Amino acid sequence: MLTQWTQWFHLHLDSLSSPFPLRLTPSLSASLPAHIPSQEPRRIYFDPRSPSERRAPLPERLQLKLPGPARTRASRPDQTEQTALSPKNAAMVSLLVMVVAALPLYWAFSKFTRFRRNLKDAKSTGLPYVIQPVYPITLFWIISGKLWLKLINKTWPDKWHKSWSKFLSPDWSWNELYDAHRELGTDTFITVSPVTNMMWSADPSVIHQITTRQAGFPKPIKDYKVLDIYGRNVVTTEGPEWRMHRKATAPGFNEKNNSLVFTESVAQAQGMIRKWMDGEEKSSRTLSDVPADCMRVALHIISAMGFGVRLLWPGDEFSTGDKDSGLIHMGDKPLGEHTMSFEKALSTVLDDIFVLMLTPRWLLKIAPVKRAKRAWESYKNWKLYMEELLEKKVEAELAGEKTLGMDIMGALVKSATDADRPDQKKSPGQLESNKGKRGLTDENIIGNSFVMLLAGHETTANTIHFSLMEIAMAPSSQRNLQKEVHTIFGDSDPKTWDYAYSVNNLLGGMVGATMNEMLRLMPPVTNIPKMVSANQDQTIVVDGQKHTLPKGLYINFNVVGAHRHPKCWPSKGVSKVSGKSDDLDDFIPERWLKEDASTHIEEDSEEEDFGGFTGKTSSAQLFCPTRGSFLPFSDGPRSCLGRRLAQVELIAVLAVIFQQYSIELAVDEWASDEEVAKMSVPEKLEVYAKATKKAREVIRTASSMITLKLNFGQTYIPARLVKKGEERFIRIPVATMSSSSFLQKMRKAQLEELASDLDLSPSGQKKADLELLIDSFLSQHPEMSTDARVAPFYKRRSTSELSPVKKEIAADAEKIVRVTKRRATKAADELSNSVDDSDVEPATTRARSALVRTPARALSLAQSVPLPPSPSVVADVLERRTAAIRSQIVEVASSTGATEAVESARASLSSLLSIETIILFFEAANLRSEILPDRYAFSIPALPMLSKNPYPVSLPDLFLLLTSSFWQPFTLWLATALVVPLAFAYFFNLTARPRSRGAQRFEYQFDPLTFNVAKAIITYAVFSRGATFCGLVDLESVARIRSAAAGGWEGIVGGCAVGALATIYEAIIRK
Repeated sequence: MLTQWTQWFHLHLDSLSSPFPLRLTPSLSASLPAHIPSQEPRRIYFDPRSPSERRAPLPERLQLKLPGPARTRASRPDQTEQTALSPKNAAMVSLLVMVVAALPLYWAFSKFTRFRRNLKDAKSTGLPYVIQPVYPITLFWIISGKLWLKLINKTWPDKWHKSWSKFLSPDWSWNELYDAHRELGTDTFITVSPVTNMMWSADPSVIHQITTRQAGFPKPIKDYKVLDIYGRNVVTTEGPEWRMHRKATAPGFNEKNNSLVFTESVAQAQGMIRKWMDGEEKSSRTLSDVPADCMRVALHIISAMGFGVRLLWPGDEFSTGDKDSGLIHMGDKPLGEHTMSFEKALSTVLDDIFVLMLTPRWLLKIAPVKRAKRAWESYKNWKLYMEELLEKKVEAELAGEKTLGMDIMGALVKSATDADRPDQKKSPGQLESNKGKRGLTDENIIGNSFVMLLAGHETTANTIHFSLMEIAMAPSSQRNLQKEVHTIFGDSDPKTWDYAYSVNNLLGGMVGATMNEMLRLMPPVTNIPKMVSANQDQTIVVDGQKHTLPKGLYINFNVVGAHRHPKCWPSKGVSKVSGKSDDLDDFIPERWLKEDASTHIEEDSEEEDFGGFTGKTSSAQLFCPTRGSFLPFSDGPRSCLGRRLAQVELIAVLAVIFQQYSIELAVDEWASDEEVAKMSVPEKLEVYAKATKKAREVIRTASSMITLKLNFGQTYIPARLVKKGEERFIRIPVATMSSSSFLQKMRKAQLEELASDLDLSPSGQKKADLELLIDSFLSQHPEMSTDARVAPFYKRRSTSELSPVKKEIAADAEKIVRVTKRRATKAADELSNSVDDSDVEPATTRARSALVRTPARALSLAQSVPLPPSPSVVADVLERRTAAIRSQIVEVASSTGATEAVESARASLSSLLSIETIILFFEAANLRSEILPDRYAFSIPALPMLSKNPYPVSLPDLFLLLTSSFWQPFTLWLATALVVPLAFAYFFNLTARPRSRGAQRFEYQFDPLTFNVAKAIITYAVFSRGATFCGLVDLESVARIRSAAAGGWEGIVGGCAVGALATIYEAIIRK
């Protein structure tokens, strides 16, 4: 039997490539199982009819129609019969088919068993868990996850997926902030997927337990291997090797170098200000390149700090003082073997960092893609620069040259020369003294230099950028910041600022509070990964209870959530921006300022001393968060080496900018400079509130690509740098007060709440400013007079009282209609007592009142005849019961998600895209039966209770996917029905609308009317007139598609007409 089936499978395969119908031999036909059903033969498949039946011709619609002389079966007698395969070849084909069929089954079974094991592990911990259908940290999901989530959110009711789909986004911690933990009711939980489990925690106590136990909770090093671009380094190692790297890199981060970083930061900030002002005295132009310039200033600082290379802003020159400090000047042109300048190579490496991390070097060399070529060129150039700098540092170290410091690469070279470097010649005495010691190689030095650059560049740059934008949206905080900087430095030249005096004052006041608040709201890294040791399980304490975590479990700290934990951070109450119960999502630097600083005791660090700076990293004058609740630089032994250096850099840049300047949001989208100059104070406040609202929306679009940042080049917040005293919005003089007594009597908190309800921005404004802002808005929107919240404003503004007519109407409405009561009869009493007042609607009450007023004579007959209740009573009861049933049905439908599903389906189908998609699916379904027909697969055994005969099951013949008999007609249909019409619809787009600025705007990316017209013309030309377009169209495929389509080619044109009519109808509705 197996041999017979194998021969049948092979014959099936062989027939797929035959241009003529093949027939089973009588012997093979007789050997097939008897329950295989006979089917109508098709051109390129078996003909299971009897030999006598085969003499009759095939149906006309299945005959092959080709140009030229007619071909008949009789002219090719050699093609009417087919012999079987040899048993060996048949067995190979059978084995191949079984393997291909078993692979998806094996994959599904392995995922299912892995999921069951993961679920069991999650339950064993005792922690809450969330089940996910996919693991989000996979290449497939990283590439296509956004599309799948968008599809799920649009087509599925929220109750079906909201509890787990939110955690499938790579940026879910930034998107959800602390809200996800609040909804789950826990700070620590586990996500369970078919791949692996992951524990998430925003609990400071849990985070602190894990960060202080490095051996039990190491870093998942294998996930960091992509950072070994130039060599192994302190980030990508663990254990003894990490200790060696840590001890070698830590000495470069000391107070001497921090002092030089402060000086360099001041100089680079001044260069950035010169570029922004561009010769202007009062105000800069509208700046759209603030993110790029913040990147550049951070790059210049870390280049000098890390490698001793001075980079200049446009117009700056390399001075004698720079040469005396030991800095090396790299020009803006490539030198020697280089094809890129130092700054160009460095910035390009950082821009294309993902390409370098994920693409093998051999592929970068040969890849024809422009970005890959650029990444490879920058990789080679920067590596060559590093090798040249390393050679200079080694020569200087061996020669005993002294520098001013601020050179991390030089510190690494010094550490390496003290150990046994295999690539450096040493005397026998040196080799003997260094015997057994491990030191850094050249590759380690370059690798550590690169990772320091990567870690210190984007993190600092993004914090500077977001700080400037948040300060621009908080005028009150900006004024406090400027006041403090002026108190410390006055009008002195920043080049004369002393580090020891400056840094303590800046870190302990408003500048340090601004930096910390920005790092709290938008930490550079939103998630910090850890894992349970692979050797043994680990125990943690959550809310006083012990939980055992299985070995190998992945852990992620939700840094954004921990920074907003309501139990760890001070809040002043309801948010003035979002209306939430706390203001922990708002930028309020003042929350860090402490009045009782004299009694504040800073917690000692529990880290092991690995060298480098060991002083305090926060000021005693500022609020001290709970350990584990503030993680911008991580925590524990693996915390950031350069945290102090980053803080010095940030406060220096902010101090230089706000000593003489203010930062304001640009309002060019709503008003020109001339229009702003003519505005009153309330109008200025209103337009700046619009700019603030949009800026907040833009900040929420930030995403985590290594660090949390905006999509530079595509998303930015326009701003202006303004000389102090020349501000248009930050320092608006309040010359008048609101004339509305209604607003004057309200408290500031009430005004802020009202302004938020009116979609205005109350943040950082005084009470008088809020009165003017709301007064101006309400005066310009009289339609708000019907709103109960602001009705007194319009009522008190009116100088006239109500007219006599209105008073008379109001008085009439208060009159009470008096009705003379009569004595109720017995029947009336019985009826009154039989009806429960609590269940009777007003109509029943009116009927009963009428009955009470009826004279006794009229009720004499009613006393002897049992009358039913009034029809109005019956109607009210029925209506009440019907309403109750209807409400129950609606409640059941809502609880099951049926209502949401119906509304979601209705919203999805009510579009032109849905109509076109349905038409295409209808065509494809008809075509499928022709090019991918169903074939017998197996039979369901007979069941005595249901059927006496076996039930044959047919499935699509997937073997045809290996042949041209499927792909030729499918490709032709795809080209004529979709691809070519879409090309016409894209280039001949009649939905273009002119813009006032920039290019044209299109209502549709593809014009639906052009699509349907082009498709109808192509269908008529190909399937009716037989156009072959120089032989590109296969006539056999044309005949097959035409026979498969419902209604032939006319049916396809009819579908185009439906789409065109829908397009015209939608256009009419829009007009």
